[in-house]
Amino acid sequence: MDVEDLDIGTTLKKQAELKKEAEEKAKKTKEERPKQEKCRALPRKAHLTITIIILLIAFSAGIYLRTQTYRLKFIDQFTFNNYYLNVRNDIVKQVEQQYPMLPDTEKAKLIKKNIDAILNSEQSKKTLERLKEENKKIYKDDSGSVYLYLFDTYYYYRLAGNIVENGHPGETLKEGKPFDTLRTPPAGRYAESNLFPWMMAYAFKIASFFSKKVTLLGVAFFFPVLIFILTFPFAYYFGRKLSNNFGGLLAAVFFAIHPIAIRGQIAGIPDTDSLNIFFPFLIIFFLFRIFDDKKVYMKAAWLIAMLLSIFLFKQTWGGGYYYIVFIIVTFLATYITLMLFRKVQKAKKKKALWLSGLIVFVTVFLLGALMFLLKHKRTSVLRKYIGMSESGTWPDPFQILSELQSTNLVQQIGGYLILLIFLGGILYFAYGLLKKTRRERLFFLIWVVALAVVSLFAARFTRLFGPVFTVFIGSFLGIVVSRIRDYGYKSLVKYISVVIIGILMLAIVNADLEKMSYTLPEMDDAVANVLSEIRHNSSEDAIIAGWPDYGYVYQAYAKRATILDGGSWDGFSNYLISKMFLSEDENVSLGLLRTLVCGARTPAKKIIEKTSWDLFKKIITSNKSEALRIAKENKIQQRYVNKIFCEPQESYVIIYEEMLQKMHHIEYFAEWDPIVNKAYAEVSRLSEEKGIAYLSRNYNLSETEAIDEYLKIKERMILGKLPRFDIRDSNCNEEKGVIK
Repeated sequence: MDVEDLDIGTTLKKQAELKKEAEEKAKKTKEERPKQEKCRALPRKAHLTITIIILLIAFSAGIYLRTQTYRLKFIDQFTFNNYYLNVRNDIVKQVEQQYPMLPDTEKAKLIKKNIDAILNSEQSKKTLERLKEENKKIYKDDSGSVYLYLFDTYYYYRLAGNIVENGHPGETLKEGKPFDTLRTPPAGRYAESNLFPWMMAYAFKIASFFSKKVTLLGVAFFFPVLIFILTFPFAYYFGRKLSNNFGGLLAAVFFAIHPIAIRGQIAGIPDTDSLNIFFPFLIIFFLFRIFDDKKVYMKAAWLIAMLLSIFLFKQTWGGGYYYIVFIIVTFLATYITLMLFRKVQKAKKKKALWLSGLIVFVTVFLLGALMFLLKHKRTSVLRKYIGMSESGTWPDPFQILSELQSTNLVQQIGGYLILLIFLGGILYFAYGLLKKTRRERLFFLIWVVALAVVSLFAARFTRLFGPVFTVFIGSFLGIVVSRIRDYGYKSLVKYISVVIIGILMLAIVNADLEKMSYTLPEMDDAVANVLSEIRHNSSEDAIIAGWPDYGYVYQAYAKRATILDGGSWDGFSNYLISKMFLSEDENVSLGLLRTLVCGARTPAKKIIEKTSWDLFKKIITSNKSEALRIAKENKIQQRYVNKIFCEPQESYVIIYEEMLQKMHHIEYFAEWDPIVNKAYAEVSRLSEEKGIAYLSRNYNLSETEAIDEYLKIKERMILGKLPRFDIRDSNCNEEKGVIK
């Protein structure tokens, strides 16, 4: 036997002895601490009980925060402040009259004592409560339901009312299809086919079956909270799927209380935003079930359910549903790429490498294209998908929409601490994918990053980003806490951490929550009374002309057609109605009103684009025969003039105080120069030399004139950009009722 063989035998013998010694030591340690280990482990039922309790607390907190709008807390504070000031003023007068020689310090003590005595009296408490209720009634209808908070939400509220009354979303049927007579008058339009008002209508029918006191306005008010209730379980499911049970709890807590997730599901704002959160969660739930289920027939069932959900999502948001399909396709491409790369690493097959490279290229190209569109403000594609359009050579009406402006995402998510946690989660998930591809984590990583990018450029997308963000960050923190928690009482540490993190979250977002609780509906009794007066004292085919913001409210309460509303406006229509409001010539305003009431926007646009605003103004301020003569001289089709000079229907122009706050918007549209803008559109992409040559050639200008016009165009477009200020913050002064 060789010496080498003896060495190997000795080594093996020593290893066996060491192993046996380690096992005996572990056994001895276990025997020494049996009771200690037993008391440190929570029973399975205790885990389940604590989980349910935390979920119920988060669920209740989510409902409470989303229904703050119903309590009208601002009215409580406003009423108390006014009452306090009145009481204080009366007490001060009394003390000054009765004790004029009393020192100021003694007066202050006496005043405070008397004020406290009055405020703490039963009579004052009753008076204060009565005043609060009276002031709150201003923001409630006759049934006691609080008005909806935003003007745009009255569109779906009206359609839901039509479904309840008529069985379809239109005011009437035309060729067997629901027809909306209150939009784009005098012609009207076919009613929009949207799932959202149908859901509200049937929610009302179900609720009214249990109580006859239920109103459609009340159901519409709380409808977003109902959608939150349906969405909440998915937040826990996804958080648990991405990490563990603790991560699921954190995801549910964050989803329930973080303002960025609350904004899309606030009571009083029944818009499609709530369903734009619910349906993507439902779709992705079905996608994950397809991954998890082993049986083929169950995979097929989940696939059918997912496709049905995508179809329903399409009925809710039109082209917007493409975004979730885009995320799914990108995920599948990335997942296949990772699988192929691993196959390449093992088999080193050139074919697989080539295919992987192709898929990576396509994926990067798609994401790069999206980034390019956003970076260079080429948002026409996005606008198409979210139901908007470009304005052409006319002013862009969407410039005045705050939801399409860029936003401070750091502030939205709760500050730099939350941002660091978010970035840490992205890095952790991405690094983990290099070792092992977990489909759920890969999908959420792509989903949350894509939505974060688009949210930087348009505030509207934060409502989509928020819920996904809260689930992502909750699941990541669940992983972190699970990895660093102490071994002693480790089960309890997780649940105590939920409470601690929840308190930290509330501290971070407290300011936003407080701000949300002190808002008021844009609608009140004053508006409702005016519209009721129009409804009961006008012909059924009367038309209301006003700034588009209130359009849906006019339709819902006056039951009369409106020239413009939140969904039918465009740059040219805003141009006409702004000139109508600001013209110093009454005849011009009347001519523009007749043009709008007659539905002659298209003829007006063609005339102005072919000739000029001055010629169009001359036409609308003339009588019909004179207008026809002017049209003939300028080779304008007579049918355009006939359309403008129709027999107008009864019409009402509504002007309200809040329009002063939008005066800079109205002036922007009214002062728009279509000729200059058209010229700018033609030369903006050209160099200065080519731009001047283009103007000289196409507008019959000399070189000097072309240079002058080119400089004017550049100056006009710099100064013509929509100013970003509020009249309340400007340096305007009011003198004898005139703002200067």
